[in-house]
Amino acid sequence: MRVLSNALTPLTRQPSGPTLSPEIQRLVADMGTVVASVVSGQMVRQGNLPLVNADEDPEGDGRRASGPTTQDDGGRCKANWQSYGERQRFTDSSDSIEYRATLGMACVVSVNKEDRTSLTFELPGLDTSKRMSRCHLIGHKLNGSSVMLENFVPCYQDTTNNSWMWHQVESRIAERVATDPVFMVSIPVYPDKNTGVPSSIVVAAISNKDWTCIVNIPNTPKAEVLSSGYVFKGC
Repeated sequence: MRVLSNALTPLTRQPSGPTLSPEIQRLVADMGTVVASVVSGQMVRQGNLPLVNADEDPEGDGRRASGPTTQDDGGRCKANWQSYGERQRFTDSSDSIEYRATLGMACVVSVNKEDRTSLTFELPGLDTSKRMSRCHLIGHKLNGSSVMLENFVPCYQDTTNNSWMWHQVESRIAERVATDPVFMVSIPVYPDKNTGVPSSIVVAAISNKDWTCIVNIPNTPKAEVLSSGYVFKGC
């Protein structure tokens, strides 16, 4: 689990557009090792993951979703499951103690066809006046929780959430699982230790038939994306 532990360590340098910082490059490499180890059956027990306990989540609803204690069938995904890292405590710029999401992990065998409930809960750093949304680490259509705060970070509705996360990553995973189940990991990257708003979200996915996708999704206002000319390449 050393690789996954390293991947969970908050990064201190923000990605510089299409040129990834060394920290992001290392995270992407680490996540590639994580997904490869899962599919090859080498993933260790879930108990080594920093998962959520109901009595340790006073701000949540006490519910959790988790995967099996071991990966069966050589590590291949055979059933839908999700696990979430416990939220990390931090002190924001006003010296208030807050908690931020760290990890989403899932096997996706079928998509969720039910409508998502309205999201109204607060998140540290969420500013809806700047067109920020409550963004899933494991998407609703991919069976991600819509009630656990461990599965949410603030992100910009356009272009991060709609154009990139959904249309170029999650929807392509959803299309894939119709015939080929997918294991995925989603990790928010924070620019410093005092914010709940990630600078990007790294998603790594690998299917039972060895289709892979590892992307770094910048969390950037639409105006900055347009002015920079940055072009995101999804799955």
